[in-house]
Amino acid sequence: MPDSQQVEADAKKWAANEAFDKSDFDTAIGMATAVIESDPKALWAYELRGKAHEKIGKLELADNDYTKAIELSNEGFLYLMLRGYVRRDMGSYDLALADFSKAAERRPDISWPLNARGMLRGRLGDTIAAIADLTQAVRLNPKDSWATLELGLLHASDGDEESALQYVSQSIEIDPDYYRAYIQRSQIHWEKGRVDQAEADLARAIEMKPENGWAYLVRARMARQEGRFDAALADITKAIEVDPSYAGPFAERAYLYHEELHRDDLALQDINKALELNPKSGWAFALRGVLHKQMGNLGLAVKDLTRAIELGDHAACLTRSQAYSQMGNYGDALADANHAVEVLSNSEAYANRAEVLRASGKLGAAIEDATLAIELDSTNAVAYAVRGACKVQLRNFDDALADLGHSLEIDPKYPFALAMRGWSYLAQGKKVNAIDDILSAVAMDPSLVSLKEQLKDALAEDPVHP
Repeated sequence: MPDSQQVEADAKKWAANEAFDKSDFDTAIGMATAVIESDPKALWAYELRGKAHEKIGKLELADNDYTKAIELSNEGFLYLMLRGYVRRDMGSYDLALADFSKAAERRPDISWPLNARGMLRGRLGDTIAAIADLTQAVRLNPKDSWATLELGLLHASDGDEESALQYVSQSIEIDPDYYRAYIQRSQIHWEKGRVDQAEADLARAIEMKPENGWAYLVRARMARQEGRFDAALADITKAIEVDPSYAGPFAERAYLYHEELHRDDLALQDINKALELNPKSGWAFALRGVLHKQMGNLGLAVKDLTRAIELGDHAACLTRSQAYSQMGNYGDALADANHAVEVLSNSEAYANRAEVLRASGKLGAAIEDATLAIELDSTNAVAYAVRGACKVQLRNFDDALADLGHSLEIDPKYPFALAMRGWSYLAQGKKVNAIDDILSAVAMDPSLVSLKEQLKDALAEDPVHP
């Protein structure tokens, strides 16, 4: 190529790269395309255009560009890696793994393709193969703190906490300022009961990056598990202060307000903020649905829970079935309860379906589901209460009292179990006990106030005598 043509070609390449560096991807694509039209073997132009297509989300076009680059290049290692990442992001996992494998064959001395293949295998659940890839990657590059940490996390997911701790600690030795590694090691220490070491690692992470909320959130979760709810609240609030644009801390604080501090008004404020920041969070819609249900806003609850299910949180169908049941819509309630059993197959799902069946008058089927729920989890207070309530309706009062008693041993402040035990006592003529239980249930759950009126009517017909 004459010098003048080379200068012109270099100028076009420089201008296209400058546009890319300035994030003017459309211009970069246009310039690269013009070069390719005049020189179909301009390898750099396919590479640049592929990267620009990636940046604007046109992954199929990026795949085409990298494929052409592979055809034009002698070795193709770089373009195999770039195409592998694109195919991974497209969800074409087998093709991505094939590209990473070819890259590894062409450059067995480089850890990069092993890292990429190992991480993808780990994401796909092939932990053993992922560990093998990252182990070899760390052998090739023992100073790679990132690969060493990821290897430790794979061992942790495989239940090998000693190997996990070894590799995560090794990543910190390689890079003493590796913020993420300190947080991950703190969680391993916590799981092993080494609370002081866990807290020391989190303190170090916060010292390194006080403006990052992740360490505060992890510390808050630990405090919550220990029952130190005020400390958990303080750390979550700190995480929000350092990054108010992130939905996660608002959602975590909403859960804390709802489940531990019993401030559903504040929980609703936080979950609304979380959804404002991330309107595609299924579990946030699910929590707001729970809050609306508990506040008696059943229509809003169903709307939010439906959106949660649409976004992939199928566990929300359990709560929606409860909302439908409270609305008297037992057909939809049972359909959701059946789906919850299919998706979750746990004690809570069977107990929920038992309650829907009981409410719709199918007592035999309800007893079967409640019994299965108890077999799966003998501490499920709801299952005992539902089975007991069925037996009250069947006038099998001795067995009913036994089940309701079990429920209240597990959860002494369970209003439904207290109310059902009260009715069982009343049917047996134990009116003083009945009054105590039913009034206690109404005091705990004002939505049961109709029971108080029913009790008055029953006592008017047959008053309690001292």
